[in-house]
Amino acid sequence: MKEIKIKTLRLKNFKGVGSLTIDLNGMNSCIYGKNGARKTTVGDSVSWLFFGKDMLGQQSTGRGAFCIQPRTELGDIVHKLETEVEAVLITESGDEITLGKKFEEKWVRKRKALEKTLEGTVTEYYINGNKKPAGQYQTKVTELLTDEKGFQLATNPTYFLSQMDMKDRRKKIIEICGSSVEISDDDVISTTTGLSNLPAFLGKDTVEEYIIKSKARISQLDKDNADKDVLLDEKMKEQSELNLAVTNPEPIIKKLTDLNEKLKQQNIKISNTRAGGGVTELNLKLTVLEGQLAKITNGHQAKVDGSMQSMRDDLATIKDKIADINSNIKVKVNAKGILETDLKNAKEVHRALLAKWTKVHGSVFTPGESCCTCGALAEHQLNFTVGKFNEQKAKSLEKIEKDGALAAKKVKDLSALLTDETNEILTGEKQKADKEEEREALELKIKNKESEIAPLWMVPEYQEAAISYYKTDLEKLRIESGNTEHIQRVEADKTALEAEIKENEKIIAGIESFQKISDRIDDLKEEKKAISVEYEKLLEGLELTNTFNAAKVSRIEGPVNEIFHPVSFRMFNEAANGSITDACEAVLGGIPYNSLNGAGRIQAGLHCIKILTQHDGISGPVIIDNRESVTEIPEMNSQVVSLIVSPWDETLRVEAA
Repeated sequence: MKEIKIKTLRLKNFKGVGSLTIDLNGMNSCIYGKNGARKTTVGDSVSWLFFGKDMLGQQSTGRGAFCIQPRTELGDIVHKLETEVEAVLITESGDEITLGKKFEEKWVRKRKALEKTLEGTVTEYYINGNKKPAGQYQTKVTELLTDEKGFQLATNPTYFLSQMDMKDRRKKIIEICGSSVEISDDDVISTTTGLSNLPAFLGKDTVEEYIIKSKARISQLDKDNADKDVLLDEKMKEQSELNLAVTNPEPIIKKLTDLNEKLKQQNIKISNTRAGGGVTELNLKLTVLEGQLAKITNGHQAKVDGSMQSMRDDLATIKDKIADINSNIKVKVNAKGILETDLKNAKEVHRALLAKWTKVHGSVFTPGESCCTCGALAEHQLNFTVGKFNEQKAKSLEKIEKDGALAAKKVKDLSALLTDETNEILTGEKQKADKEEEREALELKIKNKESEIAPLWMVPEYQEAAISYYKTDLEKLRIESGNTEHIQRVEADKTALEAEIKENEKIIAGIESFQKISDRIDDLKEEKKAISVEYEKLLEGLELTNTFNAAKVSRIEGPVNEIFHPVSFRMFNEAANGSITDACEAVLGGIPYNSLNGAGRIQAGLHCIKILTQHDGISGPVIIDNRESVTEIPEMNSQVVSLIVSPWDETLRVEAA
């Protein structure tokens, strides 16, 4: 088994640690410190030394990186400092090896420049004090430990159960449990009583595919059956409402044939009467005159449009321009309103900062009164000195002056922008007025032009054609008036025939509807019977899949949970449709991992590390953050370093566990 333990760990300018040496001597140890004492930084330094990441797996370079350089209280990076981490390690053979990494910035003075500028960073790698290339260093780390994933599995209590991808975690568990959980669907079917008919139901589908399809099909069958019940009720109601006195259509069809022949003869009589006395010739003449009137009208309109179109196009362009100017003015007015509000707020901020500066500037150190810089009561100032007071006062004034300068600049910038917006609005209004004048002048010009063109009714050619049309139409009316009485008698006979035909057609339609409804009722009953047969078959298949899933879960989860006890794993999830999908959720004491508190997650992770180190043959230092939340941890076969919150320890304190 590969095994390493930390003997000594040295940090220099790493995150919030200026200089720190921790002697662990390869033993289980506890590191105590209050919140903010840099306990987690110790764990991050080990992870960075080996793989360039923190304990959460974040890179120290690139997007989303964690910062290893020291920072000020305001969060700014402190530049021109070397960051170093060095660890003396003890291997499984008892040999010692020292690994180290140094990170520094490259500052270069360019030609003719007065000061140096930051051009990048450099990371150096050391093995037993000798500088090595990065590739050779990482090869040595892998030789001593394993790759990054294997190291995380052996040392990080949260990696396996929360950070590792579910599919990879499941694959790892099956790898550890071996052949005891490698079972195919065919094995489950062949070794489980009552499943011999399942393959016939599945066909080419998997169990999961069959369940999904069957559930969907059952849902569809329920809907289809309900729809057919509704249709069946509707059809039976329609059939009862027909209330037919005659069900044989043959006599009615013969009667309809005779009635239609009589109607045809009546239509011939009406046509002949209307066609008599020259009415046909007059209709033809009216058609020719209508064409002449339309041609004259279109020609006159084309003449008007040709002389006016250019001016109308110009008018449309001017109106579009006015609309654009109005839209632009509206946008500028809205922008001006926003700037006025921003300027008012900026002035209020500036006045407040000026008042604050005056108050702080005029304050003096007076024991027994509230502190002007922090507002504490008199007791807070007993330990103050005048020098400390003045130092805090100077810092406060410096910050207020800096903020005041920014506020004053903002007021000036907003005032300038407001002036620009106002000028642009005035310019837009001037442009709008000019265009309105153009529009009014052009509309007047168009109106005058239209008055110059003679109206259609004054065109001689149109007058001549219109008079001829009206004379012809009057002649037609004179002829038709003599035939009106005869036509009215024939029309009355025709109306009676049409009513009788309609009544008989209604009877025929009722007979046909009755037969169609009867046929549809028979079809619906047969369709409902087929649905019932298919439904029962699907339920039988789903019952077999339930038996299959229960057997498969038992065959796989049993060996897994026996090996990882007291941690158990839910290796499958049952979907809403009844199918099971691969899962890998840890459970401790009946509580799912995601619902465990911090202590429970640590305990579950440590139990898994014991199994993983035995299987993979890799043992590294297990660093437990927030160890104070766990009252008891399992006995481990690795070095355990516990990071414990202790409000009494201002600086880090190390004790053997």
